[in-house]
Amino acid sequence: MNYQKLKNEVKDILIYLINFYKNPSKSINKVPHWSWLSLLVLILLFGVVTGLFRGIFSANVLTAIVGMAFLPLSSYIAVFTISALLYFLVVIFQDRNLNFKRLSTLVFITLIPTLTTYVFSLIHPIFVLIGVTCSIILLLLGLQNRFQLNKNFIRITLGVLYGLFLTYWMIQYFNISTESERQLKLKELTIKSQKILEKEMSD
Repeated sequence: MNYQKLKNEVKDILIYLINFYKNPSKSINKVPHWSWLSLLVLILLFGVVTGLFRGIFSANVLTAIVGMAFLPLSSYIAVFTISALLYFLVVIFQDRNLNFKRLSTLVFITLIPTLTTYVFSLIHPIFVLIGVTCSIILLLLGLQNRFQLNKNFIRITLGVLYGLFLTYWMIQYFNISTESERQLKLKELTIKSQKILEKEMSD
């Protein structure tokens, strides 16, 4: 890849991403022809940036380092697992072969809202749910309009995936809430015990 070609591809990517953030529902209907290298680099960059900003918002250096190290790997796993699952489901139930690179590109683009809102997940877990919901809607639009897949098939498939995620999210959320309540009660009990002890010693 020569310098001019690389420059043009970077320019096209930036233009697409800017337009995507401006109007996701419109941009998702035009899946770009990015090379495998560009796609892999973009997934890496978005993972690193998400981890970095998450650490900044939490004001925790360790969170930033861990996020920058593990979020790119998690992003790769998410993109290619979802892409492979959709690819084989379409082959089996729709008897169609999709372009796997274009499908992976679509999946990555639709995951951008999830990565973006994940930055704020330490403030409240609801941000993750909002991001995933947006991603599912964009994936539905992209698969229907760009790949022209059967609407009912796509809705059922994505509905099942979203239902599984929602179940997982609710379990995690209530576990976190329960743990937070336990920690709060333990803290209150400790404070009360200290006050009683101080009072006993003063008497």
